[in-house]
Amino acid sequence: MRSKKPLPLAIATIATLLTLVGCGNKSGEQTYSDKLRSAGFDAVEIDRDVEKSGKKKKLVAYDLDWTVNLDQDSVSCTVELEHPATSSGALKGDQWHIDEVNGSDISGWGADSPDAEAVRRLLRQHGYDC
Repeated sequence: MRSKKPLPLAIATIATLLTLVGCGNKSGEQTYSDKLRSAGFDAVEIDRDVEKSGKKKKLVAYDLDWTVNLDQDSVSCTVELEHPATSSGALKGDQWHIDEVNGSDISGWGADSPDAEAVRRLLRQHGYDC
C-alpha cells in the first residue's frame, strides 16, 4: 500500500519554489524608479496614476513629479514624467515621457525616456523660467 504523504509534500515544495521565484521579480513601480535613477533623476518618489473606469479604479501609469531649478533664482518648475502601466502593475512598453510642466499638459516634445539633462534642455528650449 502506497503512502499518500508524498503528494502534499510535492505540492508544498512547488508552492515554495513559486513563491521564491515570484519574490525575485521587481514591481513596475520599482523598475521605473530604478530606470529614473540611472537616467540621472534624484529624489525619485513614484506615484500611482489611478483613473476611474466605470465604477472601478484602475492603474494606468506611474508618475514622478520632479522639481527642476535651471538657474540660481528661487523659481523652479515641476515636471511630471509618466510611464504607462498595465492595470496589474507591470510597465507598459519601455519608455516614459514628459506629461506635464507646472500642471499643464505637454505634447510633441519627443525624446522618449529623456534623461535629466534632456529634460533641462527641453525646458530651456521651450522658454520655461525654472
